[in-house]
Amino acid sequence: MHVYNLKYKYKKAKDYVLNGVHFTLKTKKLNVIVGLNGAGKTTLFDCTFSVELIENYISLMNRQVVLILHQD
Repeated sequence: MHVYNLKYKYKKAKDYVLNGVHFTLKTKKLNVIVGLNGAGKTTLFDCTFSVELIENYISLMNRQVVLILHQD
């Protein structure tokens, strides 16, 4: 799974809390997210697995699987 240029901001927020995030999750491997409290680990997880609306896309096996744009 490849995530490219992930952006996310909370409703009514001026600034993005995630902006320009890129990463790859490898199959048959342990993938972890680590960071300090409040660093955005849960937000990143929620966006990656479509719990939250995101901008740009997530691809799985070289296929685009999510394309959701915020509209204010």
